[in-house]
Amino acid sequence: MPKYSKQGVDGLIKRFEAAKVHREHWVSHWRECYEQALPQRETMSLHQPGAKKNTTIYDSTALVATQRFASRLQSTLVPPFKQWAKLEAGSTIPKDQAGEINKQLEEMSGIMFSYLNQSNLATEANEAFLDLAVGTGALLLEEGTDGNLLKFTAVPLAELIVEEGPHGTVETVFREHSIPARNIERTWRGGKVSDQVKRQIEEKPDSPVEIIEGTVFDPDKQMYEFVVIEAATKHVVWEDYFDVSPWIVFRWSKVAGERYGRGPVMSALPDIKTLNLVAKYILKNAEKSIAGVYVGVDDGVLNPWTVKIAPGVVIPVAAEGSLSPLPSAGDFNVSQFVMEDLKESIRKALFYDQLGPVAGPTKSATEVAIRQQELMSDIGSSFGRLQTEFITKLVRRAIDILKRNGVVPDVQVDGKTIEVRVISPLARAQDMEDISNLGQFIQMASLAGPEATALGIDLEAIPEWIGKKMGVDLELLRTPAQRQEMKEQIAQAQMATQAVQEGGLQAVA
Repeated sequence: MPKYSKQGVDGLIKRFEAAKVHREHWVSHWRECYEQALPQRETMSLHQPGAKKNTTIYDSTALVATQRFASRLQSTLVPPFKQWAKLEAGSTIPKDQAGEINKQLEEMSGIMFSYLNQSNLATEANEAFLDLAVGTGALLLEEGTDGNLLKFTAVPLAELIVEEGPHGTVETVFREHSIPARNIERTWRGGKVSDQVKRQIEEKPDSPVEIIEGTVFDPDKQMYEFVVIEAATKHVVWEDYFDVSPWIVFRWSKVAGERYGRGPVMSALPDIKTLNLVAKYILKNAEKSIAGVYVGVDDGVLNPWTVKIAPGVVIPVAAEGSLSPLPSAGDFNVSQFVMEDLKESIRKALFYDQLGPVAGPTKSATEVAIRQQELMSDIGSSFGRLQTEFITKLVRRAIDILKRNGVVPDVQVDGKTIEVRVISPLARAQDMEDISNLGQFIQMASLAGPEATALGIDLEAIPEWIGKKMGVDLELLRTPAQRQEMKEQIAQAQMATQAVQEGGLQAVA
């Protein structure tokens, strides 16, 4: 087993504590976002399993919209039981070899997705996307031991501590959490616990043990050093090296100089808080309007301190006016308008109901296409970041685990030799826009005449290009070599036909 010799345990703990101090600036902001939009996932404060966490929420618009955001992002980015990415030959592969290599890589992509579909990615990704709504999501992809090689864990922000590299990418990741003593040796098989934890396992196996996990990038070795440490004893339980980081940390948007991301919930937080406050006041006013508020005169007959207002009760008074209702304050109509505006703003920030309600007027195909283009425009920059920080890292880590277990060949997914191409529904929508642009281009170019069009456009390459854009199986597309072979066969057939015709003419003459 390799030894962590770069900094030593004390140096690693200092590095962890420094990163934790930097993270403390975010905790109060995160707590407020979770309390308002995701109260069930708020674990920044003292967490008690089963505790009620939405007792101060008076309007559920933000809660529903955030859940919808996570579900919709998952269905358009990494839909369950569908292939949303594929491996392709990179820019360093010669074009005459790319076709055959892509067919082999497509088979490898199918193997990878057969393991991904058997894993727990669908459930864990949804939880990570909920955290992404706040700003930063995190998945830990480990080598499984229970029949599936790929085991995902959605790590909440309360446990996540990160460091950035020189180019703004997340390189080093720490995780601080507790685990029952009985599960430590099962979680890291082959690991060795301290004598103190051994006694704890024997005497109090269900008591928690504080654990610090560190995945530290070593720029000299170009590898990731994974270390599991008991926080109390500073004892190293487990060590390992990885070519690819097991951490997939992805951010919605990022401000220069900040390590953690900022999500749509942060953007909509003022509206969410205002809506919750308005709803609270409306409920208070509604209670007064329903039950009524009264003024009573202390005239010796009516005692306003003991009078009880209830149906069927007779209240003795000295004269008319001793007991009278208090006029209700506030305008419900104005409040409703304010609430609808706030709800619409929150839904828009979380990309909810881009096509409008189902019960609304029927949308034309053109309107649906325009709404989809608007969605792509709204999340275009974030989609690019998710493609780099989420999909590419996930595929590289999955291939690395499968490669270590001999399931796939020893390949390098580095973006040059082999690259990751996203074919999710959102990426397909962008590809369809490219196809539409091509159609308009060909239509305009055809005005110059068929000969000029054939000279200016490689018409033979268009079907293959469209097939790749639409995700057609490469087995159904001819490679350039196959197309060249067919052209030669057609030319030979034409020459043979011409020779026969010329021979017939000579015989007649």
